[in-house]
Amino acid sequence: YGGKRFFGWATFGSGVVTLLIPSAAQISYTALIAIRVLLGMLQGVTWPAMFVIWSRWAPPLERQKLISLNFSGSTLGIILTYPTVNILCTIVENGWKYAFYLSGGVTIMWCLLWYYFVYETPSQHPRITKLEKMYIRNCLKKHLPPEE
Repeated sequence: YGGKRFFGWATFGSGVVTLLIPSAAQISYTALIAIRVLLGMLQGVTWPAMFVIWSRWAPPLERQKLISLNFSGSTLGIILTYPTVNILCTIVENGWKYAFYLSGGVTIMWCLLWYYFVYETPSQHPRITKLEKMYIRNCLKKHLPPEE
């Protein structure tokens, strides 16, 4: 199993579990804590999985810039989520629930795009050119197994 699958399934699972948070909160504190622990476990594998993906895609001289850009997406998500949640909680009765529904739903939709656009290795990707594949392979040949 490669980074794409681990990251994709963990992120998809996080979206599904996020949708369950309002129900868990209404059931009991214990249910909410259990859901949050599960969410943490799912999200815990995403960062290492991303490093696996970048190790197969990012040439060493470009890796730092690409990884920084990639992980800044988490910060951007937070920046966009806080005002959105504030608006939901202000204008919708029980808006706090919809904050989780929106977040979980967007995460699940994002996963569909992820599975379409992301490939485990450059050699598997049908939409990049041979020249791009050669460039990546040549930059990473010391770091990858021969079949990649």
